[in-house]
Amino acid sequence: MRIDGPAGTEARLALVMEDGNTPDGIEPRLTTSDGRALPFELQDGRLEARLPADASLLFAWKETKK
Repeated sequence: MRIDGPAGTEARLALVMEDGNTPDGIEPRLTTSDGRALPFELQDGRLEARLPADASLLFAWKETKK
């Protein structure tokens, strides 16, 4: 995905679950085009990441074993 904002500013991406619960067994990953991993944090029932507002990003997820 491409975020198109002013250079030097920050955007916020939020993953909101339909039922309000974060799913067990799924680990989202967000990476910039230069390979830098951006962490997600749990905030009020949603997963949020702060990212550069002028970036190309790869969003992926993997299943984790319970």
